[in-house]
Amino acid sequence: MRRARRSLVDDKGSPLPPGCDRDLVDLTLEIAHNRYGPRPSEGNSDYLVTVNLLNITTGEIDINAMLEEAWIRDINLVKMDDGLVRFDLNPNLGLDLVVTCHEVIVESIQPYDRDTLYRVE
Repeated sequence: MRRARRSLVDDKGSPLPPGCDRDLVDLTLEIAHNRYGPRPSEGNSDYLVTVNLLNITTGEIDINAMLEEAWIRDINLVKMDDGLVRFDLNPNLGLDLVVTCHEVIVESIQPYDRDTLYRVE
């Protein structure tokens, strides 16, 4: 999660008073597909999906549920009536995250080697 961008308008699009700005909060998630499941069959890969959640307006993060071996049951995206997007990472085990934001971008989908992913040396 980072405050890497600034805006000169409020969340309704109206200009802020002179000399004022506001930070926009973004979140980047790396999701390792099938990280702890059975290995893929010969010739197939597991995939690392990078998702950017931009200009977060609300968020609920249960950091007490953060475990090394997290399993995601599903991810739900809902377009809200006000034009925002609700991103709900629904875990079987691990990080529970619900975010309302302006934009969700799948930045990349890349194969990965599970034996070297996140290895600390």
